[in-house]
Amino acid sequence: MYGAGSRLLGQDRVALQNRLHCFGIAAHAMRSLPVDHARLAAEHPRQLRIIELRYVSGLCVEETAETQGDSIATVERDWTVVRPFLRRALGDRG
Repeated sequence: MYGAGSRLLGQDRVALQNRLHCFGIAAHAMRSLPVDHARLAAEHPRQLRIIELRYVSGLCVEETAETQGDSIATVERDWTVVRPFLRRALGDRG
Protein backbone atom coordinates (compact mmCIF):
# COMPACT_ATOMS: atom_id res chain seq x y z
CA MET A 1 0.00 0.00 0.00
CA TYR A 2 1.38 3.42 -0.96
CA GLY A 3 0.32 6.62 0.71
CA ALA A 4 -0.11 10.23 -0.27
CA GLY A 5 1.99 11.05 2.79
CA SER A 6 5.06 10.19 0.77
CA ARG A 7 4.67 13.43 -1.14
CA LEU A 8 4.73 15.31 2.15
CA LEU A 9 8.09 13.77 2.90
CA GLY A 10 9.49 14.68 -0.51
CA GLN A 11 9.62 11.09 -1.68
CA ASP A 12 7.89 9.57 -4.68
CA ARG A 13 6.64 6.45 -2.94
CA VAL A 14 6.64 5.11 0.60
CA ALA A 15 5.26 1.66 1.30
CA LEU A 16 2.89 1.99 4.23
CA GLN A 17 3.47 -1.02 6.40
CA ASN A 18 0.51 -0.63 8.71
CA ARG A 19 -1.80 1.85 10.41
CA LEU A 20 0.85 2.97 12.92
CA HIS A 21 3.36 3.58 10.15
CA CYS A 22 0.77 5.79 8.45
CA PHE A 23 0.27 7.77 11.68
CA GLY A 24 4.04 8.16 12.00
CA ILE A 25 4.27 9.66 8.51
CA ALA A 26 1.35 11.98 9.24
CA ALA A 27 2.91 13.09 12.53
CA HIS A 28 6.18 13.90 10.77
CA ALA A 29 4.37 15.96 8.14
CA MET A 30 2.27 17.82 10.73
CA ARG A 31 5.37 18.60 12.78
CA SER A 32 6.93 20.37 9.80
CA LEU A 33 3.96 22.69 9.33
CA PRO A 34 4.47 24.76 12.51
CA VAL A 35 8.22 24.81 11.88
CA ASP A 36 7.71 26.21 8.38
CA HIS A 37 5.14 28.66 9.74
CA ALA A 38 7.58 29.84 12.43
CA ARG A 39 10.34 30.39 9.85
CA LEU A 40 8.04 32.61 7.70
CA ALA A 41 6.89 34.48 10.84
CA ALA A 42 10.45 35.11 12.01
CA GLU A 43 11.55 36.42 8.62
CA HIS A 44 8.43 38.41 7.69
CA PRO A 45 6.16 38.96 10.70
CA ARG A 46 4.19 41.85 9.18
CA GLN A 47 3.55 39.97 5.95
CA LEU A 48 2.47 36.86 7.84
CA ARG A 49 0.02 39.00 9.81
CA ILE A 50 -1.34 40.36 6.50
CA ILE A 51 -2.02 36.77 5.36
CA GLU A 52 -3.77 36.01 8.64
CA LEU A 53 -5.96 39.10 8.49
CA ARG A 54 -6.75 39.16 4.77
CA TYR A 55 -6.91 35.49 3.83
CA VAL A 56 -7.85 33.73 7.06
CA SER A 57 -10.00 36.42 8.71
CA GLY A 58 -11.38 37.84 5.48
CA LEU A 59 -10.68 41.49 6.28
CA CYS A 60 -10.50 44.02 3.48
CA VAL A 61 -7.40 46.15 2.89
CA GLU A 62 -8.80 49.08 4.87
CA GLU A 63 -9.74 46.89 7.86
CA THR A 64 -6.35 45.20 7.77
CA ALA A 65 -4.56 48.57 7.71
CA GLU A 66 -6.61 49.80 10.65
CA THR A 67 -5.99 46.60 12.64
CA GLN A 68 -2.26 46.75 11.94
CA GLY A 69 -1.89 50.50 12.39
CA ASP A 70 -0.37 50.63 8.91
CA SER A 71 -1.26 52.71 5.90
CA ILE A 72 -3.47 51.29 3.17
CA ALA A 73 -0.52 51.59 0.77
CA THR A 74 1.67 49.45 3.06
CA VAL A 75 -0.98 46.73 3.31
CA GLU A 76 -1.55 46.76 -0.46
CA ARG A 77 2.22 46.51 -1.06
CA ASP A 78 2.59 43.63 1.41
CA TRP A 79 -0.47 41.85 -0.01
CA THR A 80 1.03 42.11 -3.51
CA VAL A 81 4.22 40.47 -2.22
CA VAL A 82 2.59 37.66 -0.23
CA ARG A 83 -0.14 36.68 -2.68
CA PRO A 84 2.14 34.64 -4.99
CA PHE A 85 3.70 32.94 -1.94
CA LEU A 86 0.24 32.09 -0.63
CA ARG A 87 -0.82 30.67 -4.00
CA ARG A 88 2.26 28.45 -4.13
CA ALA A 89 1.79 27.34 -0.53
CA LEU A 90 -1.80 26.34 -1.30
CA GLY A 91 -0.76 24.45 -4.41
CA ASP A 92 -2.11 26.80 -7.09
CA ARG A 93 0.20 26.33 -10.05
CA GLY A 94 -1.79 28.58 -12.39
